[in-house]
Amino acid sequence: MLAVVAGKAITGDDLLAEVERRRSRRQPIPDKPDLLQAMVDRAAALHRAKDSGLDQDPEVRRALDNLLISQLRERELQSLLQAATVSDEELRSAYEGRRSSFTTPAKARLAILHLRIEKGASENKREELRARMAEAREKAAASPATGGRGPAAGGFGALAIDYSDDQVSRYRGGDAGWLTPGQTGTRWPAEVLAAGHALERGELSEVIGAPGGFYLVRKTDSRAESTTGFEQAAPAIRQQLLVKKREAIEREFREQNERLAGVELHPE
Repeated sequence: MLAVVAGKAITGDDLLAEVERRRSRRQPIPDKPDLLQAMVDRAAALHRAKDSGLDQDPEVRRALDNLLISQLRERELQSLLQAATVSDEELRSAYEGRRSSFTTPAKARLAILHLRIEKGASENKREELRARMAEAREKAAASPATGGRGPAAGGFGALAIDYSDDQVSRYRGGDAGWLTPGQTGTRWPAEVLAAGHALERGELSEVIGAPGGFYLVRKTDSRAESTTGFEQAAPAIRQQLLVKKREAIEREFREQNERLAGVELHPE
């Protein structure tokens, strides 16, 4: 016995254990008398803290609880999380199962002119609008737009201002943006888009009669379907699978805690 603090002995074995604890943590080890004094000081301060009821303070108890939980996670959970891996087979299987999500469909950039037909318009009015759109086609074919900036440079240029009622596109050469074959939910009739996708790059459609009026389409650009290869997609897939595995490990850890604690839920 080397000392007694609050009725509890500090023995030689306790001193050696403290030496080993400090050595394992690469902490400095003082001379034996200084080390013993440090142990006495700590034990005396701990006794005073408990004697004052500090260990029953709600915030202190919560801090101690959090420390215990942290130590439990460190001892039983962290090694499992760090050991989680994704095999090459799992990686390849995930890629093949989601190949469509790594494929960018073919797209076309279309410029569209639209002359609107009012509901109940006479046949003469319809023919007048058709002739006007045919006139626009002749002008577009004779003098393809090569000026301007951005998409308007390869669309209909200034013709769109004179020959289109579409307020969104008429001031940018009729540009309707990038569109995918079979795309729905646009303001353009399906037959107009289908005609546009069928064109070669730079080609001009015939005048198209469709619900809402007459249309003229030019394909200004196109992009072929492309697929992100396995090697390029693998890092992101691996990370996603690893996150899912770690979430499953965390979930099992929580469920095991609840089983061991005999948890009962009464939500009502």
